[in-house]
Amino acid sequence: MTKAPTQKELDDALDALQAAKKKITDGYKTNKSDLNTEAGKDSDFTKTPEYQNAQAKGDDASKKALEAYKKALEDANKVLGDKNATQKQVDDALKKLQDAKSKLSDGYKTNKSDLRQEAGKDSDFTKSPEYQNAAGSPEADDYKRALDEANAVLNNPNATQAEVDEALKKLQDA
Repeated sequence: MTKAPTQKELDDALDALQAAKKKITDGYKTNKSDLNTEAGKDSDFTKTPEYQNAQAKGDDASKKALEAYKKALEDANKVLGDKNATQKQVDDALKKLQDAKSKLSDGYKTNKSDLRQEAGKDSDFTKSPEYQNAAGSPEADDYKRALDEANAVLNNPNATQAEVDEALKKLQDA
């Protein structure tokens, strides 16, 4: 027959169990700070030229990329609101959100090369006899305004593709 444990042995076993449980609950808490930070950047991200370019494009690929981002953000917010979320769930939601943002950021950059090239022709054009003959005319003033607008768009790091395309058209039409 086995001997019944003493009260001290029971108390020691309980203390050891509680200490082990405390180590786990204190040492393995779910850290949501990175996910919270990333999800909190949504209002800034939706104002970026890349996000706006994807919205303006409106094709199937851009719609899917925007939907993927919105879903990833929604999932991230669900995980943030879940007090029982595991670290793996938090990490997975963070990766999904970052991947969706990257797809938009990398895939919908504003392309300024055509506008830069057209505006770069200015020095040759303003030296041309045609421009010299037109100096002071409303047409020359229109060209100067279009060129100034093109340069402003080129210098704007937040210019959208629509703004670039519009400035290019005005410059080519002037």
